[in-house]
Amino acid sequence: VANTLGGAIGREWSAARLSEAEARYRGLIEAIPAATYIDTADVVSQAIYMSPQVEQIYGYTPQEWREQPELWEQGLHPDDHDEVVAKAERHIREGVPYEAEYRFRHRDGRWIWCHDESVMILDDQGRPVISQGVVFDITQAKQHEEQLREAEERFRAIVEHVPSAIYLDRADASMESLYISPQIEQMTGVTPQEWLATP
Repeated sequence: VANTLGGAIGREWSAARLSEAEARYRGLIEAIPAATYIDTADVVSQAIYMSPQVEQIYGYTPQEWREQPELWEQGLHPDDHDEVVAKAERHIREGVPYEAEYRFRHRDGRWIWCHDESVMILDDQGRPVISQGVVFDITQAKQHEEQLREAEERFRAIVEHVPSAIYLDRADASMESLYISPQIEQMTGVTPQEWLATP
């Protein structure tokens, strides 16, 4: 009787510790600023688990992702669709890590940018079991990149149309130029590339 009772208490204690560990893990996963997911290892975008952050990123609940696997492909931007799906299919077919940046139509209708990556988890015999991944919303970073690119283009358009050479040098004794406008060639016969290469 003592052994039976001791074994039951041990199993209860182990189950309680396992439950506590799972709760801590879930708390950690669901607190990071990204969505984590687990997909089947044999079908593209068939979710087994999606963390709650998926709703913040895409606008769809974890339950909707699990019940409607077509959501992901349908939401991809037409210009990104084929390349991104091909990467996901290769991940499933060959087990290679998946990584992609793509635009996705949020539930509210706006386009967002996502960075998505996953790895294949294998069993002891090397067979694929699940695909485990993470998605980040990188929309703000992409918007900043675009704003910077536009500002650089405006700056370059202004600088390259004034009737003088404009340059930007390092703020040290090297006098190394970081930028020189194309007009330098008309003025000195030295191309901008030569100017930058030989300070």
